[in-house]
Amino acid sequence: MNELPIGETLDRGRYTIVECVRGDLLRGTFRAQGPLARALVTLAPRQQATLELALGAPQITPLLHIGPCSLSGIDGMIEAEPAGAPLGERVAAGRRARGRA
Repeated sequence: MNELPIGETLDRGRYTIVECVRGDLLRGTFRAQGPLARALVTLAPRQQATLELALGAPQITPLLHIGPCSLSGIDGMIEAEPAGAPLGERVAAGRRARGRA
């Protein structure tokens, strides 16, 4: 198994993990390319969760899929990637501007 799951797929190949946003295999967030847009992926050992966890509120990023990854024994949760710059990048830029890198 690779240290990072770049190139692994979810939802029967509809989503391919293309980038590590932060963390590692089981404690990280990854960016995936889907059929229409990019998405965020969180991986974990096999889960019992279902899409019933999806919250249909306008302020919450849509949950697109929960299910097996092409990595054996690993499940993934896929969320639509929100528009705009990630908050972490904006916070880091503000700290750099104030000289607190």
